[in-house]
Amino acid sequence: MSALPSGMERIIKPVNELAGAVPFRFRITASVTITNAGTVVFGVIEAGTVHIGDRLQVMSGGPGPIATVSPIDPAHRIVPPDPPVSALLMPELDVSEFQPGDLLVSTGNW
Repeated sequence: MSALPSGMERIIKPVNELAGAVPFRFRITASVTITNAGTVVFGVIEAGTVHIGDRLQVMSGGPGPIATVSPIDPAHRIVPPDPPVSALLMPELDVSEFQPGDLLVSTGNW
């Protein structure tokens, strides 16, 4: 941050710290079921961050099921359809429990 104009570091640092405190919000665009792995949802991260083991809730017109984010096994070669799209493995969910446009959100924050 040494290349920033004087005083900008005092502004940018708190903004960056605040970004990590925002609840996770993921807009679902598609999903697939992978044998012996579970449901993979594709979508766009709208806010926050997510980690393996985080509990997320489906929001589809109201609170839905809750599931845990699991690691994706590289052997499955899951490739999101577009570069800005991310993939999350949610083995506890069935593809019938959500649809494109629904949200996955951090539990307890909505």
